[in-house]
Amino acid sequence: DVAGEFHYNPICRLSVRAVYIHESEDTKAVPCRELRGFLFAVRRKNKAQATSVREVKSGENHYFFVHVDRKTKKYQDFLKLASHHVFFTDKRYNVRWGSVDQIYATLELINKARSIGIEFDYYHLISGQDYPVHSPQYFDDFFSDSTKSYMELDKKSPIEPRYMYYHLNGIMNVRKGGGETLKRYSLKLQKCLSSLFQLRKPLPMRPYKGSNWWSLHKDMVGYILTYINQHPEYLTRFKFSSCCDEVFFHTLAFNSKLNYTIAL
Repeated sequence: DVAGEFHYNPICRLSVRAVYIHESEDTKAVPCRELRGFLFAVRRKNKAQATSVREVKSGENHYFFVHVDRKTKKYQDFLKLASHHVFFTDKRYNVRWGSVDQIYATLELINKARSIGIEFDYYHLISGQDYPVHSPQYFDDFFSDSTKSYMELDKKSPIEPRYMYYHLNGIMNVRKGGGETLKRYSLKLQKCLSSLFQLRKPLPMRPYKGSNWWSLHKDMVGYILTYINQHPEYLTRFKFSSCCDEVFFHTLAFNSKLNYTIAL
């Protein structure tokens, strides 16, 4: 599972969560070349993989932004990667599988990239077990002079169970042991109760879902951040949800006035 079709998901697989970003040619930092940056959300023992990804995609127009999971030991080892092209987030989250902290970490990465005074054209979010299979030049050429955003859309899998029930992902490990048992009985009870009354309010717009590895143009990212700032309750709504990093961004993007710029 190294990479999918590049035309459908133009994000190269990495060993970290990342956003890969560009800046327009009229910026003064690197004239005549688009600036690009990776935003990494690293989990535990991924330093070696993060280093190799940085080396593969290194270049004067490439920037890296890193979020290291709070559970990670020897955090100082990761900080050795810091340079004028490699930045670490100020805040670290304890990212449990499927929890809202995955959304928080992604937003932290984006905000860190936007805080350094460079206007990037694209934000590319990449998975924790992915690795680049194309050269930086190929990547640059693909996104050159483009204003499209690239997102996968899943029209088959059910969405509502992810946010219409209360999930324990952010509190415990729900994939094994007592956490898995408690999750199973909790959801069984909630399904019975939901036949009698509504447990949670629906989302304020039509929900959409897809892979959380995407490439968003700066206009789309700007819209998403503006909406969140104006409607903080939208982010709050995803507490006690499950795997909604695959819903959060897609729902905003596909309901926006910029949805015509999305390439599937």
